[in-house]
Amino acid sequence: MMETADSIKQYGVLVPAIARPEPEGGYELVAGHRRHRASELAEKETMPVIVRDLDDDAATIIMMLVKY
Repeated sequence: MMETADSIKQYGVLVPAIARPEPEGGYELVAGHRRHRASELAEKETMPVIVRDLDDDAATIIMMLVKY
């Protein structure tokens, strides 16, 4: 994890995470949890995220297919 954080410090997040809007407001991170944690460790305030309208089935498939 620290290697990922060091890379993010040096180059930033190169592959955006994927999130979906929550009905009550805000967003749910679907893929990119490790990048999010590494960004926190790298003391980054923001990271790139692609927001998609996904139903539960599509979100589950993406969670299983995207490794990092």
